[in-house]
Amino acid sequence: MKEIKFKYKPGGIRAPLMTVMNTVAILVDTCPPLS
Repeated sequence: MKEIKFKYKPGGIRAPLMTVMNTVAILVDTCPPLS
């Protein structure tokens, strides 16, 4: 939770976007059929 708060505070719209992109990348990595 601390990481999410830290990411959201400085970046405005960019930090949530980066978090979403990272989540998507992780999902694609863990589920090869998606890619």
